[in-house]
Amino acid sequence: MSGAAPPVYAKNTVELADPLRQPERAWRAILASGATHIVVHEGAWRHHKGPTVSRRLEACGARRVLSRDNDVLFEVVRPSGSPALPVPGVSP
Repeated sequence: MSGAAPPVYAKNTVELADPLRQPERAWRAILASGATHIVVHEGAWRHHKGPTVSRRLEACGARRVLSRDNDVLFEVVRPSGSPALPVPGVSP
């Protein structure tokens, strides 16, 4: 079926909508999704905020795997026994 999306898509769209102002919410959604990797297209963010998104992912424990041009691939590193982490020292 064309144009269909899984039910969780709408929820994730809301949870991930503003990772710069609500980084804890975004990180919890990433962990809950079961994602193993994240790609940040740093050049696609307005006002050069892409690198800030990448730094916040690293502050949560994501591991930078590869950088190429303006794209950065991260591995989602989950803490053992914990489904979500607060974002340490990150304010909007």
